[in-house]
Amino acid sequence: MIAELAEIVAEVYEYLKNCDEVAFPGSIRSYITAIKDAYMRLLLEPCLTPEKVPKIVSRIIYQNISPSLVLKKNIDLVVEIEHAVCRAVQKLEQKKCLKERTKTETKEKSHEIENIPWEDRAKGLIVEVESSLPSLKEAPLILSQSSLAILVKDIDINFRKEAKQAEHSRDVLSRKVFAYFPDKSHLVSIREYSLYTPSMDVDLMKTSVNISRKKLFGKRFSQRDIIVREYSGSELRNSIVCIDVSGSMRELEGTVPKIELAKKAVSKYLNHLAHIRGRFSLIAFNYRAEVLFKLEDARRKRDKIESIVSKLWASGGTNLHAALTQARNILKKCSGKCHIIVVSDGKTVFKKKCISEARILAKRGAILSSIAIGRSSDREFMIKLSKIGGGVFHYLSSYKGLSKALIDSDASIRKFYA
Repeated sequence: MIAELAEIVAEVYEYLKNCDEVAFPGSIRSYITAIKDAYMRLLLEPCLTPEKVPKIVSRIIYQNISPSLVLKKNIDLVVEIEHAVCRAVQKLEQKKCLKERTKTETKEKSHEIENIPWEDRAKGLIVEVESSLPSLKEAPLILSQSSLAILVKDIDINFRKEAKQAEHSRDVLSRKVFAYFPDKSHLVSIREYSLYTPSMDVDLMKTSVNISRKKLFGKRFSQRDIIVREYSGSELRNSIVCIDVSGSMRELEGTVPKIELAKKAVSKYLNHLAHIRGRFSLIAFNYRAEVLFKLEDARRKRDKIESIVSKLWASGGTNLHAALTQARNILKKCSGKCHIIVVSDGKTVFKKKCISEARILAKRGAILSSIAIGRSSDREFMIKLSKIGGGVFHYLSSYKGLSKALIDSDASIRKFYA
């Protein structure tokens, strides 16, 4: 009842607001109290009839809004409110009638569908699927996921024989098919579908194109038409990015500060790591280094990481040595190989200490890559770091290509250690 009263009161407010004789329709708080008072008054009414409802509601609305209402001309406000209430009640009745009609129509349709034989229903589904297929000119276009799911049911694959052979290894089957989350590194091959293939490796786009073409030409399709993209597993799962947030990052590149471009690049790199199921840590450094978060699953904690990255700001000098020592501390608690990427212009204090720290990291099994940004960057120093660390070196004239450099350096190292 309160929802209906709220609609009536809202209709009165809109009516008075658009009325030429009314300067101010009254405070919203007075309309809210009118809803509560009307609700209580209708509950307490001993013999309530439909004819009484508009009169009671209009009277209570008038009592509540009249102190705050301002008129331009003298009008009979009670009559105007009654008129608005009657209009609102009529609209509510029309809405109820429409709802009842739709309910009855849906019930009738469901009864009709239940009476139709299953064979006729199946024919109807096939007609719907065929009508959703593209024309011969549009054959390369993919199908929707729902139509693809219906079509895949017709694939002529003899699962029963393979399932009988695999009865003794049900646990292995369930682990491989349903709970297999590989650490993807890079694409190795494209092959046909088999029973033990994880569903997440199926290339839906190419598969749907193959199935639609076969269906258009009236040919049967088989498991050869289901395309699987096979990725290599990788020992390298951990990535640490040491990003420079010194005062030079406040400088504009075009119309955007460098720090904002760096934030966008890190978020794109995070999406890349989420796809390959990597773990990510970020160290922001200026005159001192701060670990924003230790190695976190990029896929599970993506929102948390992005919220932290968005709050980065630039100030102070540059001390890369502090960032490398923090990376060494993370490395102590890290299982497996770790890839450290340094993003800076190379203009830092304690360069000799940085080189000795890079040697220590290399001895402990870490791979150190570097990305030098800016025309005035110290490239020789950054190249030396990447040579000692056994990683990759990238030079960029601007921060616009940083996301690609991060992804490329990570992908090349992962291919090597796949």
